[in-house]
Amino acid sequence: MSVNISLCIPTMNRYDSFLKNNLTKYLQMDLIDEIVICDENGEDVKKIQRDFPNNDKLRLFVNERKLGPFLNKIKVCQQAKNEWIALIDSDNFTDNDYFKKVKSFIENNNLTKNS
Repeated sequence: MSVNISLCIPTMNRYDSFLKNNLTKYLQMDLIDEIVICDENGEDVKKIQRDFPNNDKLRLFVNERKLGPFLNKIKVCQQAKNEWIALIDSDNFTDNDYFKKVKSFIENNNLTKNS
């Protein structure tokens, strides 16, 4: 079974204080197939495009209007291409060990879509 994980990050004005450093680490993790970011006002996306140009692992979205934290989380997850999603807030970080354990749990328990 192939386990492809989409890392989904809702954000608004968190690039400089958190996301810039964490995004660099996430981009190096092989277990993350794509990183989907939904930005409430576009400020973080501008900086990500500047600092990480033409990165195929990144999928960036700017909301047409502010949705608020809860609805932005729903939207970012809806943009993911993979069956397996890790929803992590932009001011938090999860290391590679977390993704290894998730992958192992899915594979060892024969979890299926919509588990």
